[in-house]
Formats: sequence, C-alpha cells, structure tokens
Amino acid sequence: MFSSTTNIFFSLVFLVLLLLLSIKTNILEKSSEIQGRIYNGLYSKHFRLLAEPSSHGSSKKTMKENENEEEDEEVNEDQNEDQNEDQNDDENEDQNDDENEDQNEEEDDDEKEDEEEEDEDEENEDEEDNDKEDEDDEDNDDEEVNEDEENEEQYCELIPILPNSSEDTLKKSKNMNIPKHNANSEYLLDKNLYDLKTFKNLNAAKKNYADSIIDNMDLTENVKNIFKEFLYYYINKKDPNYQLKLYKQIEPDIEKYKKNHVICSIIDFRNLNSDLQYLRNPKGDFHVLSNEEYENREKKKKEKQQKKKDKLQKKIKKEQDKIKKERIKELEKQEKMKYEKQEQEKVYLEKKELQEKHEQSQKQKEKEIKDRRNKLLSLRH
Repeated sequence: MFSSTTNIFFSLVFLVLLLLLSIKTNILEKSSEIQGRIYNGLYSKHFRLLAEPSSHGSSKKTMKENENEEEDEEVNEDQNEDQNEDQNDDENEDQNDDENEDQNEEEDDDEKEDEEEEDEDEENEDEEDNDKEDEDDEDNDDEEVNEDEENEEQYCELIPILPNSSEDTLKKSKNMNIPKHNANSEYLLDKNLYDLKTFKNLNAAKKNYADSIIDNMDLTENVKNIFKEFLYYYINKKDPNYQLKLYKQIEPDIEKYKKNHVICSIIDFRNLNSDLQYLRNPKGDFHVLSNEEYENREKKKKEKQQKKKDKLQKKIKKEQDKIKKERIKELEKQEKMKYEKQEQEKVYLEKKELQEKHEQSQKQKEKEIKDRRNKLLSLRH
C-alpha cells in the first residue's frame, strides 16, 4: 500500500516537472521570436533610411553583429535547457527505479525512449534552424554587397513631369535626381515642390494647346469662349458646380468633338460627373465607369434624347395638323360665303329682270290702251 502511494506521488511530481519545463521552453522560444521580430523591424531597410540615412553601411554591420550575438545566446540557452532537462530526467528516473522496482521498469524505459526521441527531434530542428539562418545570413550579405555596388553606380529614378523638352527643364530634372543613400525628408520636400511647379506649368501648356485646338473648331465664338473657360476650371479642379453649369451650356455643341484625341486626353467625359462629385465631396464613394457601362449609359442617353425628339416632332405635327384644319375650315367658309354671295347676286338679277319685264309689259299695255283710245276718238270726229 505504501509503495503504491509513493509511486503515484512521484509519478505526479515527474509529470508536473515535465509540464513546467515544456512551458518554460515555449515561453523562451516565443520571447526569442518576438525579440527577433523587433530587431528585424528596427533594422529594416525602410526604417533605417528614415532614422539613419547617413550611416547606411554601418547600421547593416551592427545589425548583423547583434543578430549573430542573439542567435549564439539563443543556442546556448537551448543547450543549457536540454542539459538541465536531461539531468532532471536522470535523477527522477533513478529515484523511480529504486522505489518502484520491477513493476515500473517498463514504463520508465518507454518514457526514456520517448524523451530521447523528443530530444533528438529538438536537436535536429535546432540544427536545421541554425543551418537555415546561416544560409539566410549569407544570402543577405550577398544582397547587401550587391545593393551597395548598385547604389554607387545607379541613381534614384525620380523623373519629374516636364511640360516641354527645353534644355533648362532637362538640366533641372537631372540636378534633382539624387542617389538613393542621400535621400531624406528635405530632399523629398524639395522634390515635391519642384514637381508641383512643373505640374502647374504642364497644366498651363495643356490649356494653351487645347485653346489652339478649340480655335480651329467649327463653333461660334460664344461657345468657344465657354469651352475654354470650362477647360480652365476642369484642369485646375476648381468650382465643380460652375464647371457643370458651363458644360451643360455647350454639351450639345461639342458633342462631335468629344472624341478628339487632344480633348479626350485632357477631359474624361465618361466620368465627368463622378469627378465633379469627388471635387464636391472627396470622402464620398464614387464609381468609375467601364467601357461597357459608359456605352450603355450613352445608349440610354441617346434613346432618351430620341424619345424627346419624337415627342417634339409629334407635337409639332399635331400643331401643324391643327393649323391645317383651321385653314381648311376657313377656306371652306370663304368658299361658302362666296357661293352665297353669288347666289344672292343671281337672285337679285333674276328679280331685276322680272321686274323689268313686268314694267315693259305694263308700258306695252298702256300704250295699246292709249292707241285704241286715240283711234276711237279719231273715228268720232
């Protein structure tokens, strides 16, 4: 009874020790991994250029030395841990062998074999990691040597936007190209200012060239002036509401010139509304149209315009029919009046003719009567 309880107690102690050792090794591995990441971040190329632009080569050497020292320390710690584990395991196994006698010999042998296999696996993994780190160091050394040689021969490809190919601008651009290892915040600020100036000059050159193209277009002077004003506001990205107002005024007139290669290279008519909305609200979410979407939109736009045109033509036709009907009615009325007048004249003439006939007959009768009377009177005498 006593021997069984002591065996159970020592086996539990052994398991606890194993757990503590495994936790300790995991913590050390994680801490070494985190420390390595920190050093990699601190001595990376981008951080080193910002922090120490002048000591480019020396920082690499110090970083290598620190990394090598850390790796040596990690390897030594792993070896010490393995030795301590082996010593503790041997002591515990000896105690268990003395107390447990024959019953636990098989279990201890199995545990020893498992531990030996684990130790061998860990040693193999450590050796593989060390080999990989050595290879990586050699590759990094070769890459750094090549980078240093390239930095001595090559320059940073910071080519500014040039509005023209004059000698002055080319000289300035060559002077602005500075080697990479001398790049710093002051140089970048100067470079950005120079790019802004050249970009401004480029906008002016674009505007002048576009104005010369617009002058040769078959447009009225008023439309040309509005088009030039719209171009100025569009190139300089000013006053989107006024831009839209100007564009609406000339949109039907410049429809045939929208595909001009110069105008298309300056103005993106496809996404004009999105660009203007972006100027109003830069934080908004805007959709850039694809070719298919743009074609569908243009197709719908043309269909809408055609419907309006058809509707207007129907309205005009309706008005024309109405006017035509009114004219026909008026002509019919005039014809009727004319016919009535003719009829009235005809009746009047007939009446007049009858009256004349009646008067002639009356005169004839009176004459006959008079003649008879005269004749009778002559006979009496």
